[in-house]
Amino acid sequence: MPGDRVIGYMAVQPGTRASARRAAVSGLRLACRRSGWRLESVVSDSARDGVLQRPGLARALERIARREAAGLLVVAVDGAAGTPAALADLMGAVRAAAGGFAIVEDEDRKAAVSSNRRAAVARRAAVARRIAELRAEGLAPQAIADVRNEERVPPPGVELAWQPWSVREASGAWPPRGTERRSPRGRGPRPPCGQRPAARRT
Repeated sequence: MPGDRVIGYMAVQPGTRASARRAAVSGLRLACRRSGWRLESVVSDSARDGVLQRPGLARALERIARREAAGLLVVAVDGAAGTPAALADLMGAVRAAAGGFAIVEDEDRKAAVSSNRRAAVARRAAVARRIAELRAEGLAPQAIADVRNEERVPPPGVELAWQPWSVREASGAWPPRGTERRSPRGRGPRPPCGQRPAARRT
């Protein structure tokens, strides 16, 4: 019913990207907003474990049985229960705890993925702008990394702290300082305009 608290649930494969996890959580939140539910928490398990052997699910069912939540809201049901028998086990376990069972609809999942992509593009653009500002102040990659860490802005990807290489990666091409350009290898400096180069001695 509207106003009820629900527990979000997902089963993930090893190596699942953090962006996919964030999209799943966004799908849960969107589904709750549309139905008027309150998302109490989000629980995840390994998809490799059998449904009835998943510790996260067991804890969620205990909370439902204690009436701390009205039911389970599952995102990516194909991953949470890959077979009809596994889905029956999952639904049966929730009902045995006297809870309700609901699935995040595909449109909510797609809308969440699209929203996350737009947010990711905006974050990358903001990061690039900030690095460009620091670069314009004459800071080297290491100094920029220190500033970004002091600002407590996490770097893109899975790293916990900024490094010189992550600064270069986030900013794109990293041009050399100043306007001087090195002469191509094997060539000396060009003579002034109108002056012929001196002949080589043999």
